[in-house]
Amino acid sequence: MTQGLNPLVLLLSGFDWSGRTGRVPLALLVAVWVALGVAYAVWADGLLWVEAGVIVAAAALFVPLVGHLLRRINDIGWSGWWVWVLALPWAGLVFLAVLLVKRASPRLRRRDPTAFRGVGFMLACGLSVLLLTRLVWAPYQMVAGTMKPNLLVGDVVIALRHPLRDPLPGDVVVFRHPRLGTPEIARVVAQGGDRVQMRGGVLFINDASVGIVDLGLWGEPFAPQGPLRRFPRCENGAVGLGARCEASLWRETLPGGAAHLILDLGPSALDPVEEFTVPAGHSFLMGDHRDNVLDSRMAPGAGGYGMVPAEAVTGRVLRVAFSAEGRFLWMVWTWRWDRIWEAVA
Repeated sequence: MTQGLNPLVLLLSGFDWSGRTGRVPLALLVAVWVALGVAYAVWADGLLWVEAGVIVAAAALFVPLVGHLLRRINDIGWSGWWVWVLALPWAGLVFLAVLLVKRASPRLRRRDPTAFRGVGFMLACGLSVLLLTRLVWAPYQMVAGTMKPNLLVGDVVIALRHPLRDPLPGDVVVFRHPRLGTPEIARVVAQGGDRVQMRGGVLFINDASVGIVDLGLWGEPFAPQGPLRRFPRCENGAVGLGARCEASLWRETLPGGAAHLILDLGPSALDPVEEFTVPAGHSFLMGDHRDNVLDSRMAPGAGGYGMVPAEAVTGRVLRVAFSAEGRFLWMVWTWRWDRIWEAVA
């Protein structure tokens, strides 16, 4: 019959993918996995020890959990190839429910090890190591167009967690919104002690204009974007569904030499902004789509970021892992293949 509920025996038996696992042991492991997910969602934000503990525990449990799922399939008497159904959205949850309730098959022989199971075991070990590396990086999805044209709606970016150096002007960072507490992404344009002002839509730092070069027009289809299905804003007015939605494209160069692209939709309420002095230990953050974001130009009480303290910055964005135009990331046919692993300027 299957193994008992001794935690150590249960954990170690998950590395033997040719054995059998009953419904109760699998239910226990799934409950532990769900508990880790709940702990991460509820307590991890701001509590580094909880976050690190959950990641380490999940990485240690991943291979045994996959093993027990496969052993439960063995116990039912089905082919091990069924394990791939668990990777499918919705269908995977239904199949998991089946594994938790279906009785064992009377056929009690062990499954013979195969090359395919060996490859699967190595793949699971690799994914476990990848999960452990989440201690130093985190993924974030762009759901709004605040960082166009450099980051598009549907981009999933990789951010270096708790970077060793303070953010510099030009860095794209992840930070906690001062009022909502949600993760946001914006670009550092000034640091503590700098004086920042907007004159006619042009950024001035310490009374000097940043470098600005007109690159013409940037365009994208006027269509619903990302999980929120929001339409882009267009400088060329109301356009029909699927028509070209345009914005002015500029290259901006900060005093330290960092250069990046920005978008502008013409005169707006945030083009003239009075001078601010950035407090020590804070950063002035702006979105690259200057007329499509409430950033450090606005106080938190008005919906903006205000001056962002260093302790609110949680990561530095390095690359686009992958990108999808569709509503859901699993819609592979909507992926932007040319953006996979693209560096973030």
